[in-house]
Amino acid sequence: MERKMITKQNCYTVLGMPMFEHENTEEISLEYIKGKKRLSLFFRNNEETIYLKSWGANIFTDTEDGTVYSTEDLENLANWIK
Repeated sequence: MERKMITKQNCYTVLGMPMFEHENTEEISLEYIKGKKRLSLFFRNNEETIYLKSWGANIFTDTEDGTVYSTEDLENLANWIK
């Protein structure tokens, strides 16, 4: 799979504006919330985009994390949070 740079603007286009946004010198994070579902995206030094999905209180069984490699990955996350 070809890896493309995922930007904050890509997220705005696919997911809309986040509920929370935080920026510092090394990382930008966006958080989307829909009912019990939470989706957090972390942009690290413009090199990679990490996601964290959660849908319940148990951090061992109700979470998933991974790397966003493409716009298709981002669209799949957007469909999950809807």
